[in-house]
Amino acid sequence: MQKTKRFPVFYTVYFIFIALVLVLIHIGLGIVKTYLADYESARPQYEAERVFAEYYASGDFGKLVDQCEVPLTEYETADTLCRYLTAFTDDKELTYSQITTGLDTSVKYIVKADNIKFSAFTLKESDKKTEKGFSLYEVSDFELYCAANETVSITAPKGYTVLVNGAEVPDTALSGEEAKDKSCSFMPEGVEGIVYLEYVIDDMYLPPDSVTVLSPDGRECTVTAEGAVFTADVLYEEVIPEDRNAYIIDAAKAISKYMQNDAMFYSVSGYIDPESELYEYLKTSLTYFVIKHNSYDFEDVRTSEFYQYDENTFSCRISFTHVLKRTNMEDYKDYIDTTFFFRRVGDAFLIYDRYNH
Repeated sequence: MQKTKRFPVFYTVYFIFIALVLVLIHIGLGIVKTYLADYESARPQYEAERVFAEYYASGDFGKLVDQCEVPLTEYETADTLCRYLTAFTDDKELTYSQITTGLDTSVKYIVKADNIKFSAFTLKESDKKTEKGFSLYEVSDFELYCAANETVSITAPKGYTVLVNGAEVPDTALSGEEAKDKSCSFMPEGVEGIVYLEYVIDDMYLPPDSVTVLSPDGRECTVTAEGAVFTADVLYEEVIPEDRNAYIIDAAKAISKYMQNDAMFYSVSGYIDPESELYEYLKTSLTYFVIKHNSYDFEDVRTSEFYQYDENTFSCRISFTHVLKRTNMEDYKDYIDTTFFFRRVGDAFLIYDRYNH
């Protein structure tokens, strides 16, 4: 009889053992791999990547600004800061980098635009856990390192209301600098001429969208700008009272006729304050040194820039062409453009000074 050969028991046990070890190693590696993947998913860099994409790389800074406590003047809003950040980061490469070790429960990242630091955010361990019990990170706070370096200067007549981006500028913003209009040199004692005051606003992120200056009666002035320096013009009266307008024109024509030897001084003296230097000047003028003419006329008579300084003092600008007509000769045209200053003397307003433009 032939004897059957059997596989040795030793090798059977050996290979079964090897197979079991390989299975156990495979299972162990799967467990470790799952464990490591779970651990890796809880690392802060993934949350940092998400935060950077949402709050910075998107270019929509509204969410970022909402998360930050940034001091703003009363003339700017969160939208202003968003526009500032958009302009600041425009065409720049945005990057972020970790600046803490992450060995504690929080990690901080710095955000740069072309290597200029302008923000930071911090991640902290949250109450949320992974499947294996690792703490997940969440953003805890944001910081902005923006420079509010804009300074705005606004010069406006005294007594006017100044508004920047719709908000009224208080007197606390006055710099103390004053600029006196030419009228101040012609004011009687105790009467103030037109004075310009300067308002200065610091710590703005952007130049203002609007600067509005209103006169005491609510009319809007013309405002000119050179960079961040704004200047408002004084507003004269829109309508000159009819009786005063006629009186001013009569006075100016009377003086012009007198200076061309077409009237006597008494026809002028009723318009001039006898206590003024102007009265004495006109009275002693050598009016016979004039251009000879046969007749005269007044053309293009215009009054403007009427301004009431107080109830007893006002000024008005008047311009016209005094045409001197000459026989067999071309007319001589004398162009008059003068501001007259009037003050109350008794019951009448009389001219006490003037200047030519």
